[in-house]
Amino acid sequence: EYMGEVRSFGKMLRAAVGFRGAVSLIARSSNLLVIPTQRMAINAVTQSASLTSSRGFAKKSKKKEEDSEEEVTVNLEELFDIKKTQAGMDKSVAWLMTEFGKIKIGRVSPDVLDSVHIDYHGTETPIRDIASIRVGDGSTLVLSVHEAALTELVQSAVTNCGLGFGCSVDPQGKLIVKIPKPTQSSREQAAQLAAKATEHSKVAIRQIRQDALAQLKKAKKTLGDDTTHNLEQQVQKLTDQFIKKVTDALANKEKEILKV
Repeated sequence: EYMGEVRSFGKMLRAAVGFRGAVSLIARSSNLLVIPTQRMAINAVTQSASLTSSRGFAKKSKKKEEDSEEEVTVNLEELFDIKKTQAGMDKSVAWLMTEFGKIKIGRVSPDVLDSVHIDYHGTETPIRDIASIRVGDGSTLVLSVHEAALTELVQSAVTNCGLGFGCSVDPQGKLIVKIPKPTQSSREQAAQLAAKATEHSKVAIRQIRQDALAQLKKAKKTLGDDTTHNLEQQVQKLTDQFIKKVTDALANKEKEILKV
């Protein structure tokens, strides 16, 4: 009966003033005369209110902690993104493959002139953009330059492109490009062009590495020593992989060029 009275009074108190009101009442209870039964009920309400308040605070704190962690992750990505470094190195390799495609030995095809450019109004321009090119016979190409004033400039570019092509002007003003059978000398010249392009690609890859390391150095204070060191190692690993990729590509191209 005694505990029943406690529970009954607790329910009445909660119904009348709610949890907050009950807590407020308890805060002033030192000046009130409260019978033991009522005091137990008040204590029970206080404990319940305290527990509810504590749980709500813990939940809020956890959410705040999660929000803080998410914000830090976004900031790290803004400071340095290894994917951008890799994308830059990929572009350097793609450029090299394009250059290798322009170096052909022993084939009579318009694309053997892809690497030949002239200065057209201050811009390096492929001659295939300013002349139509077709196969003449088994060993020649015929070029019809769109602007007659550029004929001599195109002839000079073809003659001095380093691939051993002969170039002359026929009576109709067309350029006749003689594609010689590959000799050891012409093969070696082509191999040198491939090596030169590969070196340009390596320089570009190393420059991308230097830019990435400089970016990490600026962000070191925010990233911390361990994170910065780990990212620097990833950058170096990428650099080694891409340098090996272009070196292997050159070795394969040289075999293709020098094969008799």
